Amino acid sequence: MTEKPESLQLPPDKVAKLVRYETLEGFVEGQNNFYFHFLPEGSFVGDIYKTQPHYRRFKALHPELDSSLKAKLSQRKVGSDAYKELFKAYAIMSELVSVDDPHVREDGKVNDQFLLR
Repeated sequence: MTEKPESLQLPPDKVAKLVRYETLEGFVEGQNNFYFHFLPEGSFVGDIYKTQPHYRRFKALHPELDSSLKAKLSQRKVGSDAYKELFKAYAIMSELVSVDDPHVREDGKVNDQFLLR
């Protein structure tokens, strides 16, 4: 993506309303497959997640956080530091999911678990 960062931000009416976590503990309990976004390159599932528009927006706007999480998850050790960064990444990425992105809607409604499946 070669868009300018400000063009990657979504207008409020286009942001999908997804599950929000108030605490790190709540996120750790409910995050399910969110970490798939940061699996190392060449991992089949991770590569699929990386093609999605919300991930490309996130990576363009927050390349350092993206790189840090990829490095931590490539070591296959998801400790408290990684969970803190995943929690931060989820809060950011959840604001970058458009109601118009592919697969966000199921039966005409936004799937509020979209980033977690």
